[in-house]
Amino acid sequence: MNDKAISHSDDIAMLIWGAYRHPDAKVRTSLRNTHDEWLESCQPLYSRDQVRNTFLKARGTFLEPYSFPGEVMEEAISLAQAAFSKAYDAQRIYVANVAKDEPTRGLVLTAGLSFKCVERYALGNFRKAPKTAWSLKPLLLPTANGRVPGLQKSARLYCDDEGFDVRFCWPGDSELPYGFSSDLASHSRITGIDRNFNNLGVSLYEGKSKHRFSLRTTSPESMIRFMGLLEEERELFIDAEDSSGYSMCVQLHPVPEGRSSTKLPTRVYTKSAGLPWIRVMPSTMEGNAPKITTADKVALAKLFPCPLQWRDEIKPILDAS
Repeated sequence: MNDKAISHSDDIAMLIWGAYRHPDAKVRTSLRNTHDEWLESCQPLYSRDQVRNTFLKARGTFLEPYSFPGEVMEEAISLAQAAFSKAYDAQRIYVANVAKDEPTRGLVLTAGLSFKCVERYALGNFRKAPKTAWSLKPLLLPTANGRVPGLQKSARLYCDDEGFDVRFCWPGDSELPYGFSSDLASHSRITGIDRNFNNLGVSLYEGKSKHRFSLRTTSPESMIRFMGLLEEERELFIDAEDSSGYSMCVQLHPVPEGRSSTKLPTRVYTKSAGLPWIRVMPSTMEGNAPKITTADKVALAKLFPCPLQWRDEIKPILDAS
């Protein structure tokens, strides 16, 4: 998947969620206007009523009924209109069933507005969920306060006689590949410092719990050097290969006097279609990403992880707020 497609996927996921679910009515209205303008620019092949009528016919089976309540129906219609348009020319979308927590159940809608059931019972019309289709997984949608299932963001600095220790939790709940800690160590950095972790005298270790990691000083000299970085309030940028889906920015600062640890402000950014509730396959039309305003990007970023390509645009505003 190319960078253009990655941008489209996370921008579209943010836009569709915000247009229907953002808790601030003013922001929601602004995003809805952007949503409607973007959909119109895609030149969808079907009206919302045509897609809605197709979804209403898809009731599943007695054993595995389907339902598309409230905003889920509207979000599924928006995704279908964008997918089946002159801009994207997708062949099918997959909408997971909101009534079940099994990710392999749902509905496949084709570009001709015909649908097929994805079920697990032997007596049902069994099909595996397609891996190449656009997808909407309602059970992974953010909650009203912006909490995204499986996307943790936490970091804490510890200080004792042995040195400094930054402990953080890598976002996501998927299985990490072998050697992931080495991958993090080679791709991460402290901003403004043109030296890798080894040259700074710090090492990255994998924790005992799932997705837990620790960045520690390894000598008295590295402690002194790291203390200077804390005083300068440098930013720790934690990254891995593009396939990882996420990056983290941890704001360093000293441990308050009289305490042995402190929480560090942490922001998670997505990449490689990292947002899990909507996935978009590559676009066939250049330059058709939604044009979300800076103010709306900031409003979305205050709730949950946002695309990494937004970082330079919104970071100064977020830091000042």
